[in-house]
Amino acid sequence: MPIIAPNVYAPPWFNGHSMIISLREDRRTKISHPKIASVSRMGEGIVIQEIDLSFHNRLRRERFADRRPETYD
Repeated sequence: MPIIAPNVYAPPWFNGHSMIISLREDRRTKISHPKIASVSRMGEGIVIQEIDLSFHNRLRRERFADRRPETYD
């Protein structure tokens, strides 16, 4: 699930450092890794990232396809 965090809170201040955390997949190993876009400098900035929700939906379907609820207590 992509996470969008504007103006991240670091007590006791809102220090900015807005970020978008998504996933990227290594096509060879089929392992997903975080992909982070952020404003790392102080002051105003803009973070833009295209998020492919169909990619995240596919990963979620694959992850839950082998669920076995009967084994959970």
